[in-house]
Amino acid sequence: MSSCYRVPVLALNALFVLGACFYLSEATFFPPPCPCQSSSPPPRNYTATFYSQVVLANGTNNGVANTVPVAGLQGKAFTPSQFGTDYVFDVNVTTTASPTSAMIGKAYGTLAVTGLNGFVVMASLTFVFTSGNLAGSTLTTQGIFDLSQQVSNIAIPGGTNALTYATGYVVARQVSQQPNMVIQVTANYIIPA
Repeated sequence: MSSCYRVPVLALNALFVLGACFYLSEATFFPPPCPCQSSSPPPRNYTATFYSQVVLANGTNNGVANTVPVAGLQGKAFTPSQFGTDYVFDVNVTTTASPTSAMIGKAYGTLAVTGLNGFVVMASLTFVFTSGNLAGSTLTTQGIFDLSQQVSNIAIPGGTNALTYATGYVVARQVSQQPNMVIQVTANYIIPA
C-alpha cells in the first residue's frame, strides 16, 4: 500500500477515536436527569371513613342476610367460625355506624374462613360508591381479617374513576357484633398525580 493512502486512513481512524471519546465524555459528564428530580407533582394522600353493615345468615334475622355461606367442608356446618366456609356478600356501606344512616354504596365480594382456629378470614371485596364525592368510583381491597382482633389492616391494590390507580391500606375496626356486625373502614390511599 502506498503512503498516500495511509494518511487518510490514519486520519479517519483518528477522527473515529476522537468522536468516540467525545461521545463517551458526553455520557460521562451529562447523564440523563434523575427520575427523582421529576417536575411532576407529588402523589395525593387521602383518607376516607365509612361503615360496612354486615348481616350474617344465621336464622335469626328474618331472611335479610347480606352475607351468606355458599360452600364449605363436607360434613361440617357452614358457620362463621368453621374452617373452609366460603361466603359471598352484598353489604350496605353507610356514613356512620348506625344501619339507618345514609347509604353511600355497597361492598361486594367473597370471604373464606382460612384459619384453622376459625378466626382468620381471607377477604376480597370491592366498595362501589353510589353517592357522595366518590359516587361512580370503586375501591378494591384484599387481605386477611383476624376476627379475634379488634383491628385488621387490608391492602388496597386499586380502584376506578376518581380512585383510579389508588393504592394503600384499609384499617378495618369491628365497631359492634350484636345484633349485626358493623365494621368501620378507614381507607388510607395515595393517587398518583
